[in-house]
Amino acid sequence: ARDPDIAVPALIGAMSNDETRPTAFYAISCFGTQAKDAIPAIVAFSRDAKGSVLPSALHALWIVDPSGPAYFESLFAALHDPNPFVRGAAVDSFRRGSSYPEALPALVVLFKVDGNLRNRIAFAFGSMGEDAKPVVPMLMELIGDVETNPGLRRVLINAVNAIDPSILKPPGR
Repeated sequence: ARDPDIAVPALIGAMSNDETRPTAFYAISCFGTQAKDAIPAIVAFSRDAKGSVLPSALHALWIVDPSGPAYFESLFAALHDPNPFVRGAAVDSFRRGSSYPEALPALVVLFKVDGNLRNRIAFAFGSMGEDAKPVVPMLMELIGDVETNPGLRRVLINAVNAIDPSILKPPGR
């Protein structure tokens, strides 16, 4: 059914079943903002048995209500989740266009302590554009550090250029 008035209540019911939950989150997201009635159910079923945020729920909230408090709270919970897969899904939310400058401190901490996410977080900083300007000094320091991995250095340069293209311009241009 393509009618959200019919499909969304049925999908809310499907969220209560562990087996159908991921598909229900995906299907809900297909209705976009027309599925706002599903937000309380998405939140209610947004954690796994260990308490980790389900990336599929995070994605559904981003599609249904990207500026809403439920998405914001789930995003922050995911950034602090003990599961590295969940933290990665949260970082990827920024790469898709979430720009919450309030998340910069959490992203900076992850950037410093989680080597597996460092490139993805640097890319996320670039995706945040001017909102990530406070991290530029840290990124510039790493760009200039001879110990910085060349692959990471390229990502950092791209991020700084996306945040503020005037910073890395050669003199006289």
